[in-house]
Amino acid sequence: MTKTKKMILPDHIAVHIQKGDSGVLIATLDEFNAITEANDLNELFFCVNDLIYTIFDIPKKYQNEIQFLPIDRIYPLPQKTRVFF
Repeated sequence: MTKTKKMILPDHIAVHIQKGDSGVLIATLDEFNAITEANDLNELFFCVNDLIYTIFDIPKKYQNEIQFLPIDRIYPLPQKTRVFF
């Protein structure tokens, strides 16, 4: 009999996004002590997803089913914006 590993994910993950001094976008997941950065929003969403997959050890076959999607998108980004997953 094989054991099935059950993934337990939170309903929401707070992602704080801010613009760095050099213009790079920085996303922090404070409750997981994790940080990532990117040059634009599309790249940042990819990086945040990758960070979540790494934190929760999400197998590749499930990664298409679990996506970081911001609830609020504000342009231009203020100094610090909360986005929830």
